[in-house]
Amino acid sequence: EAQRLLARWYRRLGSYNDACRVWQRVWSLETAILANKRDWMKEGLACDPNLWMVLTTLPDDVELLLEAARLLNAQQQHQATRFCLERAYEVEKPPYKSALQLTRWLIEQKNWTRAWTLHRTVSMPQSPTSAEHCSYLKNKGDLGLQFNIVQTGTVYKELNSRCGTKAYWTNRQWISGLKEGQTEVIQSVEHHIKAHPESIGQFWELLVQAHTLNQNVDGACHWVEQAFHNDLSPENDALQACSQKHLPLLKSKWGLTTPEEVDQRLQ
Repeated sequence: EAQRLLARWYRRLGSYNDACRVWQRVWSLETAILANKRDWMKEGLACDPNLWMVLTTLPDDVELLLEAARLLNAQQQHQATRFCLERAYEVEKPPYKSALQLTRWLIEQKNWTRAWTLHRTVSMPQSPTSAEHCSYLKNKGDLGLQFNIVQTGTVYKELNSRCGTKAYWTNRQWISGLKEGQTEVIQSVEHHIKAHPESIGQFWELLVQAHTLNQNVDGACHWVEQAFHNDLSPENDALQACSQKHLPLLKSKWGLTTPEEVDQRLQ
């Protein structure tokens, strides 16, 4: 405890080198004081000029490495965050918690290929904690939306039911459902736009896609016309098709796929 106070005192004086030197010495003692790992990580990671020296002294402790990654990510220390996550992934046998957190970080960095590959290797235990299950579902949902995986809407529906209702997840559930032409979702989104007209810009193209999938000319062309009247610049091909009472063309960018097809494509 005395060394901990000494390190804090050095840090407040601006003597980061001395603070880190003391902090490193405490790690070497491996005393019971380190039970409060998060507090010690704050002390160590506060030594910004010697950040990498601090990181290289961390033991092969998965929980500690993941906690360090969370703190570093909050400080937008991207390289250091990845260092801790990758090291935790190497240490944990088999990788589970580290794989979940590394996948989430890769999604945030928009490294979709590596995130997908990693997510597909995660093997859920028989009794995951609620937080772990929610973390897995968030990764699965965001990757499913990115790669247009079928039934991704059900993932966000489960998130809302098991992990606390969020408008963000409902929004993504709708987006996924519209890509599949789900009638129930079409009705929900159209009702939402009536109550919130400003949201038409977000959903009109997906509504056109959904009605087109269902071979509903009137429904698809209604939203093409609404987009035109709201200066949302629908494509000339869609306007011409609707003027002739024909279905607009489907958007290939929203073409649905399966996890296995994505696996094969990314090999």
